[in-house]
Amino acid sequence: MKRPFNRISVLPVAMCAWGIVGCATDAPGEPSADAEQLTSLEAKTENGKPPCIEVRGDLVENSFTEGCKPGHNSCFRGELTGRHGLHATTYFKADSGVTGPETSPRSSAYSGAFEYTTDRGTLEMRETGVNVPEGDPTVRTAATAYQQITGATGALTGATGHFFVSGFVTDNPDGSRHVVTEVTGEICPAH
Repeated sequence: MKRPFNRISVLPVAMCAWGIVGCATDAPGEPSADAEQLTSLEAKTENGKPPCIEVRGDLVENSFTEGCKPGHNSCFRGELTGRHGLHATTYFKADSGVTGPETSPRSSAYSGAFEYTTDRGTLEMRETGVNVPEGDPTVRTAATAYQQITGATGALTGATGHFFVSGFVTDNPDGSRHVVTEVTGEICPAH
């Protein structure tokens, strides 16, 4: 039975078809029953490009001084768990920062390279954000950032889009940082 086109129900199919998440099957070796909706989805493309896909998920990161990329003496590594089976490991390294304005002296702004790596490819982002301590900065700091896709590999090659990241940073007992944020935004596949 063919189901009517529904943007919400077709998102997992679209994310699978465009390589953002792995594809589920109803039986070994057979495509998902939702695959028939892909025809309807493809008919809804604009100018030959598929529509952008909404991203929503939870990101948990920790700071590290070991296990970072060569040349990085510190970094943040984490995991994104999102709707429709979206899962990625993450890596972030700030490359610039400044203290906040005189009226918010404990705040700071920063920018750096951020990566989301899925089993289908990697999204390379430029993150620009602000941290603002809530009272005692050793207790909790508000964090918000904008991430713009600057490149992508694998099945994500050519994707464009952006994410908004918002949440809180706390100190771990060992002095490292623990970050819990919500990620929202969109990925616009190239194909």
